[in-house]
Amino acid sequence: MASSQHLALFPIPQYYQMLVSSTRLISFRKFINRVQLSRFNSASALAQLSPGAQYPVSKEQAVYTYRKDCAGDRFIDLNASRVVESFYNLKNDPNLACLFFTQLKESGFHHNVDTYAAFIRVLCRWRFDRKLQSLLSEIVGSKESDLGFDSTSLFDVLSVNSGVLIWVLDMLVKEYVSVGMFDEAIDALFQLKRRGFVPCIISCNFLMNRLIEHGKVDMALAIYGHLKMSGLNPNDYTYGILLKALCRKGNFEDA
Repeated sequence: MASSQHLALFPIPQYYQMLVSSTRLISFRKFINRVQLSRFNSASALAQLSPGAQYPVSKEQAVYTYRKDCAGDRFIDLNASRVVESFYNLKNDPNLACLFFTQLKESGFHHNVDTYAAFIRVLCRWRFDRKLQSLLSEIVGSKESDLGFDSTSLFDVLSVNSGVLIWVLDMLVKEYVSVGMFDEAIDALFQLKRRGFVPCIISCNFLMNRLIEHGKVDMALAIYGHLKMSGLNPNDYTYGILLKALCRKGNFEDA
């Protein structure tokens, strides 16, 4: 018979059905117990834990969430540290991590920059690109006042793992560009440069091409020149974009 710890990490199908149902508060409590987490009184306690040390929590945040169920009005006492550690324990089960993230939101929990980052790490680990893109779209479409953090804060937390940071910024640039938020896209692109990394050429091409299509030719050329000096290696598509930019400017000789 499997131990309770084993069941916590690898839930049986019946448990999945219980998790999906958000009609009762007891299901949420059982979920928290299943992942077998310890309660942390401070962020430093979490940082000292060996597995969680990779993902430090910037600030302890006690969160009191409220909802109504058949049993009446209830409060759940949670904190960001426990949620971050939950995602770490679920790093090998991305589907369950996705359900956990959704269950928390439906229960009234307000995710902060640390819990978003912890969930993003799981998605990047398993290359859940569609889910990650959907999550980034949600972040881009939300007000900073509603989220409680800005993109720079998210980058700071994710910078613990350069691979995750590069992957997220690449997708975030595309998301910003897709909705016409060019200033934010450029800022995200240069977040990598400020941290000592060269941006992905695909993201740069995507941004420059869209800028040209929106009549921002000089801006596209300026970005290319700046990134080229930073070590960017252009590809054939990049040169094609530059030719298009020069032709749009009527500078056929340089083209």
